[in-house]
Order: sequence, then C-alpha cells, then structure tokens
Amino acid sequence: MKKQNYYLILLLSIACFGQVVAQELEFDENKYYRLTNIWVGEEYSLDVNPENMVISMTPIGASDGQLWKIMPQGNGAIKLSCKSQGTGKVIDVINDGTNNRMRLTDNATYSGQYWMIVPSGDGLYRFANGWQTEKALDGDIDSENPVASLNPVGNIASQFWRITEVDVPITPITPDRKLEIGMRTDGGIIFYIDESGQRGLICAEEDFPEDMSFQEATQACENYSIEGKDDWRLPSLNELEVLYENLRKSAKTHFQNQWYWSSETKDEHNMWSLDLLHGDRFAHWEGDHSHVRAVRTFPAGATVNVPAK
Repeated sequence: MKKQNYYLILLLSIACFGQVVAQELEFDENKYYRLTNIWVGEEYSLDVNPENMVISMTPIGASDGQLWKIMPQGNGAIKLSCKSQGTGKVIDVINDGTNNRMRLTDNATYSGQYWMIVPSGDGLYRFANGWQTEKALDGDIDSENPVASLNPVGNIASQFWRITEVDVPITPITPDRKLEIGMRTDGGIIFYIDESGQRGLICAEEDFPEDMSFQEATQACENYSIEGKDDWRLPSLNELEVLYENLRKSAKTHFQNQWYWSSETKDEHNMWSLDLLHGDRFAHWEGDHSHVRAVRTFPAGATVNVPAK
C-alpha cells in the first residue's frame, strides 16, 4: 500500500471520533513533548523500554524515553519518536494477530507507524492509528503489565491525552565537566574522548532524513547547524569505525543497518563507506546514495587523533 493511502485511512479514521481535522496542528517538530492522559494523571508518562523497545506508561522522571518528537508526514499525519532512540525509530503497532501492542521499530513506511492527532476539547487529544483505524492509543496502569496499547475507541479517560512541551536544557561541555561516551551535549552524542579527557568527537543525534550522494552528503554536513554549533562535517573512515565500536555496537544510540558515507576517497570516482551493521568497509561510486551522520570535533578547532583500526 502506498503512503498516500495511509493518509486517506487516517482521515477516514477520524470519522470514528465524530470530527475531521483539516489543518495541521501546531506542534514544533524540533521540540520534545511529554504524553500523559487524564486517567493516570500527571504522575505517569508514555515511555519506551530501551531493552526491548516496548511502549509503556512509567512514573514521570528524567528518562529520555519520555521525551517525544511529533514528526509531521503531511496531510495531518505524524510519527512519534523519542529522544533516547532518535528519529530512526518510531512507535509502531505489532502485527501479531491481536494488533494492540506497540514498540519502537525502524522508521519505514508501515501504516502502523502513522498517526493522526485528533483534538478532543479542553486541551485533550486522541491518537488515531493509520492501520488499526478503529482503535486509539490507550495508556492504562496495570502493575502486572504496564504496557500502553491500542484499544477500541470509546469514551475512556485513558484514551484522552495531554501533549506538554518539555524544556530540554542544553548542557555544554566545560573544563570541569566529566565526559563519557554516549553523553548528549553540544548538539550531539560523544563517541570518542582522547587521553586528555577534554577533547574528542561528537556525532549528530540523528541521520539526515534522506540518503544522499557523496557530494550531497558533504554539503549537507557543512550546512548543518544545531545549538549554535555549525562546524559539522562528514566523518573520516577511522572516525566511522570508532563510532561503530563505541556507539553502534553498544546500542547507545540508533543507527540504520546500512552503509554510511565517510569523507575519504578510494580513487577519482569511488568513496569509502562503512556498513554500520557489521563494521565492513566498501568503496561506493560517488553517485550512489547512502546514509549520512555528521560529526564535529570538540572543542571547536581542536586536533583530535583517532587511532586507526
């Protein structure tokens, strides 16, 4: 089924709630939001278990799994990703016969990953799914099975959600701050620290949304800017291999199981890339399209020598 049909299904599903939303709702795709419902109140939030990616309701705390991005897909459709896993994974409905359980899966074009936010009055919303159109996101609390689920649409308090913007503080690198691999700071994630303990490398939290040719990838990284940092670039092949060892293999953040461009050339028209599933090198033609993750050095302008593989 084509993506355009998902949007039609979503629009039809709103009829189940007795209203049609013609306009895009004004949620900032660059902000994070907490999702709570009126049944369990403000003490519990929609969350993701980082071990199995299952969606549940947990007590509100400092978990990055409780910070959600609302990613517009056009025609009012959205996807939901969380800060802990990045936009490469989104909420999906598990196709298991009952079709009411959810977990984060790789961002793709499955209808279960598409949602419509339906205003329900008094600052409340329902979440309609693009696949299970007769069901809505439901967040009840069961001490034996605290998993959020899809349930048939009804006048049920646990299906009415508040969407609250969360101020995520920027925590810059300072000389007195202890740095660790996987720490989120300065617009990205630390994946290498040299022997000084204060110099290293940061990768962007997310891939660029589209695969690119080598030239497009180079330009996109140079144009990238976030949290006042605009010195991003394509990683070298050695840097990609360190990123694979320190972040990908330890699952400290999400990467696609695909080829990623490096900045290094093999010959006039072929450039090195790295498979972030197995860590293998391969030279691709410059016009091929591969995934892209920008990196930068900290502090800005520092020389950081990454050990060769």
